[in-house]
This record gives sequence, structure tokens and C-alpha cells, in this order.
Amino acid sequence: GLNCLLMVTIMVLMVVSALFLSNTVSHIVLTPLEQLLDHVHHMSANIFKSMAALGTKSENKSEDGEDQDSADAFGTETRLLDQVLKKIIALSKITVKKSPIDSDSLRRLGGGSDLSWLQAYSNDFGLNEVAYQNAVLLDDVPLSDVDVTDLATLITTVMEDVSIDWDVFQQWELDTLDLSTQDRHNLSVCLLFSQRANAIRDKVKIASEFQDCCAAFLKECAAGYDRGKMAPYHTFGHAVDATFTLWRTLDLIAAETYLGHLECFGLTVAALAHDIGHMGRRIEHELAICYNDMSCLENMHCSKLFQILAKHDCNLFSELNEVIYSHIRHIIVDSIIATDFAQHGGMVKEFESMYGVNAELFDTADEMYMNTEEFPPRELMEYFKTPDVKKTLRTVLLHFADISNPMKPFPVAERWAELVLKEFALQGEEEKALGIPVGPLNDKKTVNLPLSQIGFIEFVVAPLALAMARVLPPVWFTNQMIIDNANIWMDKWIEDTLLKPSLEEQVQVRERIHRMVQKTEQRGFTATLAQMEA
Repeated sequence: GLNCLLMVTIMVLMVVSALFLSNTVSHIVLTPLEQLLDHVHHMSANIFKSMAALGTKSENKSEDGEDQDSADAFGTETRLLDQVLKKIIALSKITVKKSPIDSDSLRRLGGGSDLSWLQAYSNDFGLNEVAYQNAVLLDDVPLSDVDVTDLATLITTVMEDVSIDWDVFQQWELDTLDLSTQDRHNLSVCLLFSQRANAIRDKVKIASEFQDCCAAFLKECAAGYDRGKMAPYHTFGHAVDATFTLWRTLDLIAAETYLGHLECFGLTVAALAHDIGHMGRRIEHELAICYNDMSCLENMHCSKLFQILAKHDCNLFSELNEVIYSHIRHIIVDSIIATDFAQHGGMVKEFESMYGVNAELFDTADEMYMNTEEFPPRELMEYFKTPDVKKTLRTVLLHFADISNPMKPFPVAERWAELVLKEFALQGEEEKALGIPVGPLNDKKTVNLPLSQIGFIEFVVAPLALAMARVLPPVWFTNQMIIDNANIWMDKWIEDTLLKPSLEEQVQVRERIHRMVQKTEQRGFTATLAQMEA
């Protein structure tokens, strides 16, 4: 009798659990999925309506006296159909990227067991994002006037020890190569403090404790870089330069308004260590085995960074709970891995796709910025806050800063370019000693500095800078600097090359630069083009 009762009880519990699970899955998955498909259907209907309206306009023009033969009509219909297909393809890409579990349903789960269960069995970034948004420490409450004053006083005190003033500190043109080792340390402390306002606001760490933690972290971080013997370019000086450029970019695009203070701080920490342990060689056999030939150097940089953060006196994130720390760790790892040049092409395409799908939104923001210098508008800010877009922005920003040397004034860009080729030459000498093929940029006897920089600008830097500028208008000026530098490198190539390039070769290179100029003409960058034609 007791066994039968037990069996009945178990069966009832199983039925109830099955019903509960079925309702939960329906509420979390099926209903949001239906809403997503309805949304796509609605957007598609609007597209077809707009295309039909365009066709009606074309017919009205014909009735008003514009003679069009059947071939023109067919051409118009073909163009309309092409636009429809492009929009449908764009919508398909968006739909594929979306999680079947919508963010509103996830937020309603709060921090309960349902969310924990989903997190345990899913790598969906949206789940971590929701946990991140629900965390108390990530509530971006504005700083009080007292906190702002304390932060400004602290940074000013540190800046007094740096041989640069505030006006220079705010300039894109700052040449970090001219700074002493101590000045670079002090500058890095200021950059960390300016991005970690939450620590002061929450009083989790008092300013003096956090400053000591920064000092210990920076000491360990700097010690992990080469002194310039094996890697003349990939030194702590390059890390500081990339970090400062990242900081200026974050400030220009008002990133804290949609990424938040803590995510910006995570990116800043990643920038300081993004090349730690780099020995000036692209691949080492041991690293290739360790990381299975996938972003070997970048994975090594991440490992060394978190080994430093694991030390008690260097842990810049010690006040974060496990969930938030995990989120920030993912941000840091993703951003450092994204500095692998193997990721570059995909990154450019992703930004181009982002602009193509939302061209009207970005063009409106661009026009507003040109007229008022305000960025971002409210609609764009809400778009930037969506999890997928935030991840795209975060991963590209550090890579953008990492390759920013050609975006600086030419005297600065030239010094960095010389260090790069010096490092390549050292690798070339090792390749010769090992009897393996020497890379095209590693043979100091044949490589041409100006021509190599023009190629780097044309094929690497310019495409990313242009794609980013269309999405983030405050960085449009970098395109002008790139073109100016390309023209200067062109002149130096002609004047300084021992075997003077032929007229045909000069024309070919000028045409390459001309094409870069044409792509930026939509923003009125005509001065450089006029100078070229003169």
C-alpha cells in the first residue's frame, strides 16, 4: 500500500513538473519567437509597401509626360526588385543573429533559478548580458558632485607629476614616444582612474587603495613587455599609446552612455596588456601547439594578463561578484583576441553590414553631429545598447586603437612605422639564420618604408577607419589624417627612393590614394583631392 502511494505521488510530481516545464519553455522560447517572426513579417510588409510606392512614383512620372520605353520600365522594376532582395537578405542576417529568447523575457526572470538553469546550459551572450544588467554594481547611477570633484582632484594630483598639461592630455595628437617611463606610468594611472569612477562612487575601494592597486598592476604589466631589444615596436610604450588612443576614442564617441563605465574600464585594462609577452615574432612553435594555431599570440596575452590580475595586490576587479567578473573577463578576452589580424576582414565587413542595414539611422546621426557636434542621438544610443551591437563595438575599439599609428600626425606616424620595420628586420635576420623564407616586409635590403606604409593604409587601416566613421561620426577626422599621411608617404617614396620610381608607377600609386579619397568625399574631404590633382 505504501509503495503504491509512493508511486502515485512520484507520477503526480512528474506530471506537474512536465506541465510546469512545458509552460516555462512556451513562455520563454515559443512566444518570443512568434513575436520575432511577426516583427520580421511586419518589416517585410513595410519594405514591399515602400517599394510599391516607389513604383507608383515612377508610373506617375511617366503619366506626366516622361516618355519611357519598355526597356526603361523593365530596368526600373529590376532595380526595385534588387532593393527588395537586399533588404530581405539584411533582415535574414539580423534574424539569424538574434537569440530565440527575447531580452524582455530574460529580464523578467531576474536572478532566480530559471535564469541560473538557462545560464548553466547556454553560451548565449544575451544571458550573460541580462545577468550583467541586473547586477547592482553595474547600475550606472550618475556620479555625485562630490565624487566628480574627488575624481578630478585625484587625477589632477597625479597629472602634476606628468610632464604634460591637461590641454595636451585631451589631444588626439599626443606623442607617447616622447614620454619618460615614469610619465607613461602616471598617464596610465590617470587613464585607469578616469574609467573606474564606479569604484570611487561605490566607495568599494578608497582612492589611495585603488591607486596602489593600479601602481602594482602597471609595474607587473610593464615588466611583461620586451624592453625593445627583440621587439622595438611591441613594447609597453606601444601599449600605453594604444590605451591612450582607446581612451580618447571612447571619450569622442561618448561610449560610457551605452557601454557603461565598467565595460570601458575593462577595455582600458585590456589595452594595457593586449601585447604583453610579445617578443616581436608572429608565431612561436610552443604557442602554436598550446593554442592549436588559433590566435596564438593573442591567447598568450590574455593568459599573462589574468595571471597578473590573479595576484591580490594587482586585482583591479576584486570588488566584483562572480557573474560580473565573468562578464568583464569575456569582454577583455574578446577584445584582445580581436587584435589578431585574422579577425580584421570580418570586423570590417561586420561594420559595413551594420551600416548597410541601418543606413538611414546612421546618416541622420552623422548629419546631426555635423550640425551640432552632439553624439549619439537618443535613437542611436538605444540601438548601441542592444547586446549584439555592444559586443561588435567592444571588439572593434581596441583593434582600432592598436592600428591607429597612421591616423596620427605624420611625425608621430613615421616614428612608429620605423619601429615596426625595425622589428620586422630582426625577424628577417632570424629567418635567414634558420634557412626559411624571409617575409616580404622582413628583408631590410628590399623593403621600402613609404611604399609599405601606403599599402598598410590602403588595405588595412583605411577600410576599418571608413567603416567605423560611418557608424561613429566623431572619428571621421581619422580618415583625413590617413589620406594626408598617405600623400606624404607618396612624396617621400618619390624623393627618397634610390631607384626613382617610373612615372607609370607613380601614377598607379596616386590612383590608389585617389580611390581612398573618393570614398571619403561624402563628408566633404575635398581639400586633399584638390591638392593631389594640383
